[in-house]
Amino acid sequence: MSAFQDVDYIGDGLGLAGRTADQMLAAGCSMEEAVRIIREKMLMGALKAAKGNISVAGRKLRQHRNTIARELERLNMSHLPEQIRRKRVEPVQAELIFKPGLSLVPPPSVRF
Repeated sequence: MSAFQDVDYIGDGLGLAGRTADQMLAAGCSMEEAVRIIREKMLMGALKAAKGNISVAGRKLRQHRNTIARELERLNMSHLPEQIRRKRVEPVQAELIFKPGLSLVPPPSVRF
């Protein structure tokens, strides 16, 4: 059973796929461009949801992680997983507040 069982594949404007296809056709996209755009958007969405983890993104897309990695290379997007991970893991600079008579105390917004 497909996740898109209610999607109209004929493209008469009904359903997500039909609307997207109609819009891309009206914009002058070739079939190759449309497929590339959809692949890129799905890969980006899956990687963002997986926080840059290719294996998790592959499971979301029902593709092996090696297939995802090859597709990222083919689309010149192989840097994307690392960029996503780096944004998430970037250390936060915490200021320590000194209060006389007390030890150094982190501001209330900092949790350890």
